[in-house]
Amino acid sequence: MVEQLALGFGGLLRQLRADAGLTQEELAEAAGLSPRSVSDLERGIHPTARKDTAELLADALDVQQRHFWRDEDGMVVEVWDRPWRTLDPYRGANANMHTVEAYLAAADAGADPIWRERALRITERIVHRVARGAGWLLPEHYDPGWTPLPEFNRDRPADQFRPYGVTIGHLLADIETASGIGGKVNPPLRPREDVEALWEHLLAGHVSWVASDHACCRDEVKFGEPREDVFLAKSGFGGAEYLLAGLVSEGTRRGLGLNAVARLVSATPARRFGLAGKGDIAPGFDADIALVDPASPWVVRAADSVSSQEYTPFEGMTIDARVCHTFLRGEPVLVDGKVVGAPRGRYLNRSASRPSTVE
Repeated sequence: MVEQLALGFGGLLRQLRADAGLTQEELAEAAGLSPRSVSDLERGIHPTARKDTAELLADALDVQQRHFWRDEDGMVVEVWDRPWRTLDPYRGANANMHTVEAYLAAADAGADPIWRERALRITERIVHRVARGAGWLLPEHYDPGWTPLPEFNRDRPADQFRPYGVTIGHLLADIETASGIGGKVNPPLRPREDVEALWEHLLAGHVSWVASDHACCRDEVKFGEPREDVFLAKSGFGGAEYLLAGLVSEGTRRGLGLNAVARLVSATPARRFGLAGKGDIAPGFDADIALVDPASPWVVRAADSVSSQEYTPFEGMTIDARVCHTFLRGEPVLVDGKVVGAPRGRYLNRSASRPSTVE
């Protein structure tokens, strides 16, 4: 919570927008603002909102107050039907996590301090009651009485909105092998036995996709002063460049097939995000192809990375597979492990049709 407060309104707005996968233009359109206004707010140029913006915030908080906040639980509910008549019995930790961020941002923008108090109540319940009662693990799914449902969607592992999923960091590193407090992340890295339990669920088909962490930052932003203070360090680290090689390396030795790897890191994410023409090798799809040598071991060194992150919790780890060549829309962007050519990535709009469920 202290970390969120330290961001300020602009920083928190930028983080929440990034977490939602929105560009400044998309957020501006949804909020009825100009892209310039969103940019200025994120940079702190205009820290106070216009009257119509304040009214929109008040309307949003009124919806929260009347329909989502449950004072008796100190938590929020998740899904209503459009007429606000039928409440879905499902309760989720993820929705409450993002609600904490939203309530902190609202309070920081000048709303009633009660929203900050409610953010704290959610945090205290999740940490001191839920996690403490579960051996400091954090269940995701609950019934209406906030009883954890560890088997929720076990028969539907590819559920579109409440899937099982993990990041590559949680499959590669553990509390003993991670290099320093650069491995601070939410949810935190676990002991090796928990890592192996994740692999068991993945191999059993209970995990829909594997992603990299989304909250990486440069060294001076990640660590506080003193550098060794774990409570001052930001949560999150990059893992995109180790995702495919690491999954092939660790998955192969556990019997995970390459088709399954492709589904976990490409096909399922493309369909979930509604990226038409991505995620498969077939007529009509972009020729986005990565060639991996499954028997080319290398040692992870932050100094060798093309990322500007400057550190990695995987420092010193040996990965047996290596991405050798990568093609974007048929054009080489990585040859023999080296980036080639000018940047040619472009923004992709989500398909207007609802993403299909991947089984």
